[in-house]
Amino acid sequence: MNIFLSGDSGSGKSTLLLDFLSQSDLEAAGYTNVHLLDQEGRRVAHQLRDLHLLIHELRQNLQKDNGFDAWLFAQDSADSAVSADIDAPCFCRLEEGRMVFFTRLFVEKSLALLRQYPGSDLLVLDEVGGPELLEDDFYAKLLDMLDSRQALLIVWKNAAGLAHMKLEHSLYEALLERRSRLLDRADQLLICEKNEKTRRQLMVTLKNDFKRDKSFDKESSCR
Repeated sequence: MNIFLSGDSGSGKSTLLLDFLSQSDLEAAGYTNVHLLDQEGRRVAHQLRDLHLLIHELRQNLQKDNGFDAWLFAQDSADSAVSADIDAPCFCRLEEGRMVFFTRLFVEKSLALLRQYPGSDLLVLDEVGGPELLEDDFYAKLLDMLDSRQALLIVWKNAAGLAHMKLEHSLYEALLERRSRLLDRADQLLICEKNEKTRRQLMVTLKNDFKRDKSFDKESSCR
């Protein structure tokens, strides 16, 4: 099952998938993209985090009767406390007033995380769809995964997210072609919107698509 989840920036795609995974018994692995803020609340960098460890932490938190929203607020607060002088590798960083994307760093880190937990029920890629698709090793790995029996949940950068990219025309056309080939392998393309009704519907769809033995009787608390 290849599920693509797309939507505008800020529509809650990552929040939705974390809420979904917190309620499931799926052994999920892969990566998620988190943004880091400076003391003034400005977005200064993006990092990839180990999704398997993050979900484990989230499930432990929920077992202590702390709600999903409370955990999410704590994560946001922690990220907001990060200074602009970030030691950990960031695949995207604010430099001289603009965000600079380090493609090879993204590719190497994401591929390492995707290999880290073999045999996982579900691989999550949050997110995909930008210039990393022009890297042949990353693109080939995506094609292999999409053509395999591995269940995939991919957060997909929408067309609006490509608008700021400064690529030569030939590279931009190549990117669009590769995006099209990947989308052709999607079993479903779900669109996330920042309203409660749509997100509840998406939660039900994800539960049904990836359902195993666990009964999902918990109310979604996606915001």
